[in-house]
Amino acid sequence: VLYRMLAGRLPFDHHDIYGLFYSIQSTDPLPLPEGADEGLKQFIERCLLKDPARRPRLASVATKARVAELGPRGPSVPGYRAAVVAPIGREREIRVLEDRIAALAGGEGSAVLLAGELGTGKSTLLRHTRRLAMRDAVRWVEASVSELEGLLRPLLEALRQTIADRAPSASFQAVFESAADLARKLLEEQTSLRVEQREQSVWALERLIDAILDDERVVLCVEDLHRLLPEDQRIVEHLVRHLPPKGVLLLMACRSSPDSTVHRDVAGLRAVTHLELAALPRAEAFRRLEASARGARIDSEVADRVYSLTQGNPLFATELLAHWEACAVVDRRHNALVR
Repeated sequence: VLYRMLAGRLPFDHHDIYGLFYSIQSTDPLPLPEGADEGLKQFIERCLLKDPARRPRLASVATKARVAELGPRGPSVPGYRAAVVAPIGREREIRVLEDRIAALAGGEGSAVLLAGELGTGKSTLLRHTRRLAMRDAVRWVEASVSELEGLLRPLLEALRQTIADRAPSASFQAVFESAADLARKLLEEQTSLRVEQREQSVWALERLIDAILDDERVVLCVEDLHRLLPEDQRIVEHLVRHLPPKGVLLLMACRSSPDSTVHRDVAGLRAVTHLELAALPRAEAFRRLEASARGARIDSEVADRVYSLTQGNPLFATELLAHWEACAVVDRRHNALVR
């Protein structure tokens, strides 16, 4: 998919299926266009390597994409503090997150759970917090829980990649120390772990975080906690107990659901600050809509209809308004969106 997005064609081109299979197995892909980003070209070429063991793993792909998008850490210019524009309608939550980032300067860690239904703004708040961390030169480490890979593998990969960014020559053995064989097995094989192995892996996680904390403040962000496997819930509880005292901000995001025991159990932990994102009030939803309308004023009838249909969900409201404009349900007239 990435190759076709960049080149506008498939990497292997044959008129018959047998020739296509031969090309995929035995020939190099067609060259990517001149002038394309070299880093992206190298990444796509690695994805198309013949040997599956040499291709990037899923967790590594996600981590490298974050690094490419954000840079490994914030600006290094002394005294530099870039302006960070806050999301509309989440001022209370933003104050809490800003306070938690500021507290890291004094070595004070904490654990925060952002929860809410799909579209209520969890990802927007995480992006805002990430920009705050970058502005203050705080190391941001991010992993997403996967139904296929669980929690441990993405976390270990994200932490390993963070250390590799700081010390590219560091060997696997040096990074994981006595847990190297176990960590390699977890990262390179699709394997389930016995209880004692999981406890060793948690120990490896803590060693990696300690290595980063030697000279940096750290936010560890864990997304999609609602996908947590039952056997991984104890790991989250362990992290909540042990990371904040080390000066780490553990920031978790979870989709709310009446049936989610993970949401309820993590939110109920004494050390966790629980921020539940409800639908936006009408006035805040209108402000958010106007901010998304590229400078156009929104007719009150249109705004009321959007709010009624989306029940104050900010993502749904923005998408519905964009859809209406694309389908000519609303028009731009004299710098206003009207029906």
